[in-house]
Amino acid sequence: MTRGLALAGIVKDKGAPGLVLEMQSLVDHHHCKTCGNPCDPTEDTCSVECAERRKAALDSRRTTTYVLYGIMALIVLLFLVSYVRL
Repeated sequence: MTRGLALAGIVKDKGAPGLVLEMQSLVDHHHCKTCGNPCDPTEDTCSVECAERRKAALDSRRTTTYVLYGIMALIVLLFLVSYVRL
């Protein structure tokens, strides 16, 4: 947590834990959507490696979602077919 406070420019009083003395100006930045490190406000990720990992994770999530929707559709179809046979 101290590292995050240092990045934000917050000065803490060493004598009183948890007491924030002042807020200094904060440099405009965003955090990487993969690893959480500060990065340029115009970028979603901090490096090419993080961009590749993020793309792979999104592709995997998309595939999993499609498979689950397919399984649900198959279950509904099986229920409908079994209902029609009765």
